[in-house]
Amino acid sequence: MSELTARIQDPMTLEEAIAMQHRLVDAFRKEFNGQEQLQAGDYGVVGGLNRPRYTAKVERVLASFFGAEEAALVRGAGTGAIRLSLMAAARPGDEVVMHKPPVYPTTDVTLESLGLKRVYIDLNNPNEIRRVVGPSTRVVYIQHTYQLEDDNYTVSGVVEAVRSTGFRPAVIADDNYAAMKFPLIGCQLGADLSAFSIFKILGPEGVGCVVGKTSYLEKIRQF
Repeated sequence: MSELTARIQDPMTLEEAIAMQHRLVDAFRKEFNGQEQLQAGDYGVVGGLNRPRYTAKVERVLASFFGAEEAALVRGAGTGAIRLSLMAAARPGDEVVMHKPPVYPTTDVTLESLGLKRVYIDLNNPNEIRRVVGPSTRVVYIQHTYQLEDDNYTVSGVVEAVRSTGFRPAVIADDNYAAMKFPLIGCQLGADLSAFSIFKILGPEGVGCVVGKTSYLEKIRQF
């Protein structure tokens, strides 16, 4: 694994950000031919897809761009994406291991409303991760951007520590302030799911995105 993926990424330079935007445009050009802007839009649900055709095409673009199996556009921006990710991976009463500092208030409300049991640990300490993660752990939740100045964990490092236990809880990364700011997001660093707001990548407000494993994305589509 390269040094880039082994540590928390530094924000990209302007040149790197422009290059990433160009790669995203190239990914869109593989699905869209440019004629779509001349049409009235894509309304309603298509049988078999259970969503509009253009929605499915954009999801394929995002999955390809982030190197993931699947992507889903969801309601509720980044908060909605986190909520659906947790719903896909856990049930009320299940154990969620997460970093000890307080999470965002919106995430706190989500965890409370879903009835999830929170187990707080120091994600900076791989040994503590290995000690705590066990058969009852359903989710390990990582906020990609740091909550404290002295944080030094990495998504890839946390994932490695979790997998070394032999247990397979879902690893969910909150990438709301990481997508298109760092070179890689959580699912590219080993997490099962990445959740963020499309607004963070200059898309429309109110729409969220979940990118990652097909098994979880299928559940989100059912919701």
